[in-house]
Amino acid sequence: MATALNSVLRWYVCSSEAWFRSLAILRLILNVDGKITAAASRGFLATAPLSCADLCSKYKGQFFCDTKDTLHVAVPEDSQQAVTKEVEECQRKTFFRYQIEKPAESRFQGACGTDLRPGSQIASVRYGRFMFSGTVIDERTGITVGHAVDRGEDVVMTYRPQNGQEVRQIIGQCLKSFLRVQVTTYRSERTTTADMAVLDLRPEFCVRRNSVQWANREFRLRIFRERARRNTEVMVLDQNGIFRYGIIRREPFTNTMLGTNNLYNVYGIGTEAGLPQLAITQPGDSGALVMSVPSERTPDSEDDVLDVYGIVLGRCFFESSPENSLTIANYLGGVIPQLFSDQDVVNRVRSIPTDNIDFTQMADPNAQ
Repeated sequence: MATALNSVLRWYVCSSEAWFRSLAILRLILNVDGKITAAASRGFLATAPLSCADLCSKYKGQFFCDTKDTLHVAVPEDSQQAVTKEVEECQRKTFFRYQIEKPAESRFQGACGTDLRPGSQIASVRYGRFMFSGTVIDERTGITVGHAVDRGEDVVMTYRPQNGQEVRQIIGQCLKSFLRVQVTTYRSERTTTADMAVLDLRPEFCVRRNSVQWANREFRLRIFRERARRNTEVMVLDQNGIFRYGIIRREPFTNTMLGTNNLYNVYGIGTEAGLPQLAITQPGDSGALVMSVPSERTPDSEDDVLDVYGIVLGRCFFESSPENSLTIANYLGGVIPQLFSDQDVVNRVRSIPTDNIDFTQMADPNAQ
């Protein structure tokens, strides 16, 4: 047993890089209350414990071995004296080269290789691709279409590195999905199709600013509170990053001839007036945002803001003809307060006035 253990320790120590990265593994192998013994220089056992093992847990900084087997310990200036003392004590027992330096400014980006944003393609375990609609309230509370994901299911983002195989990265989990809600107006209470899900995003996929690029201009997104009127011009950013234009043809639209898929008080969106009634979206566009069309810049216009009327739910066909169809979207301004009045959601995001819920717009802490 001792001979085998010595061989393991000697193998780890022969490479400074392997030595540094394997301290935690050695601690597990020996299992002696965090005190580990390591092979000293070139193959014999030292009896003194190595305190370097705890540098990463004691100090904030950057720790790595370079290609010349030099250990770099980059910590803030106020920690350098204490770190130097510990490293020198360790070096007296096990020889290695080291360098104390200031940490470099750094930023981590999720492994998907692209930022999550409104319009990104996502997927669930049981459903094909759909679209991420954005974040509200804070940077980690996401929204998307509800029929694509159930409570507790993981939501993933799919990407393909250059010359690599497709990779699926979990971005978060469905907190709760909603089929229909009761929307109260000053006149009455109406059953309204929501078909939305609230997502709890992982920290590395947070979205601090919800915006879209249109004609080389950036527009921040804002939930439109009132119902949009019939004949309002709208645009949808589809799964391919292309803007599709149309008008609200039916508002409000209710269809109770669809069984479990009945629609209540939704928007029916199609190509512009004068053309055949045709949907402007395709399968895979569920979750896309239905937005106002930017106008020409004027001194009085808010030309950096787009109103969001709803979220695309799917398409409705009439007379079994694809040439007679509508894109269906919910009434986001009426639905969103009901979602965030639900106790399961409130327990996650805290209780806030529902009239204040909007797309998240937070400053980027890494911006210059």
